Amino acid sequence: MKNLGIDKLILQIQADLEIINKNFSIIPSVQRVKLLRDIKYVFLDNIAKEIKFAFYDPKNKANIFRQYIYKSNGETQNLGNMYLIEKAKNIAFDVFIEFTDTFLGLDTKFQNLLLKNTEYEWYV
Repeated sequence: MKNLGIDKLILQIQADLEIINKNFSIIPSVQRVKLLRDIKYVFLDNIAKEIKFAFYDPKNKANIFRQYIYKSNGETQNLGNMYLIEKAKNIAFDVFIEFTDTFLGLDTKFQNLLLKNTEYEWYV
């Protein structure tokens, strides 16, 4: 587990996204830029306490092959094995946000207003 400042955390996320795309060609560069903007925004505005990139079995979501975890306090973790992804017959990739208690304590209308500042749709 590493512990990075927010700027270094964003650089680490960017590097990991580039590696993911190099290996699997799933996130074109325009979408990576948008995703990085969203991630930086939700971390800096105290909306997210954790972001996860996960490769998993879409038929059994508990079967996670690999995940990258980034926390607002700068901690990062990489769990799982890239080999499992290459051997899997069915695989899905997704990005998940674990919201802060502060954000979850806001009125739903205000939550939606804050999330309208993102490029992608994030669900509470």
